[in-house]
Amino acid sequence: MKTYPCILFLLLLGTPVLEASDNELSRKEVALKAALTQTDMNLRSGEIAEYLDRKLLRLEERIKKDLDNDALALFVEASLKWRAYRNAQIHSEGDVYRGGSMLRLIQSQAFIRLTNERLAALQNFCIQGKY
Repeated sequence: MKTYPCILFLLLLGTPVLEASDNELSRKEVALKAALTQTDMNLRSGEIAEYLDRKLLRLEERIKKDLDNDALALFVEASLKWRAYRNAQIHSEGDVYRGGSMLRLIQSQAFIRLTNERLAALQNFCIQGKY
């Protein structure tokens, strides 16, 4: 399959790594940058998205353990609404590529960006709340 210059540019920007010692994420990012076909780029970016989502879920669970009932209810509600926003945003950003082979890559890149933003916000929340 043909690679696209705009996608290679996106890949060169890389995905933000929140923890410098996250070797698994680093390996996945290297694999994405080395991908030569659209299919491989789609698969590798999907693996990064899944990895970051699991990381987000673990962080959310850690935070939930330290919240009282009222705060927990608010946090769960906010998390559900954020996930709905993320899904809608991903579909919106990918819509321009509807029917194309780049759709999954564009959606994965949006997923990665938004999930990294949420991870950073929750990590900041943990620092401020000492969780």
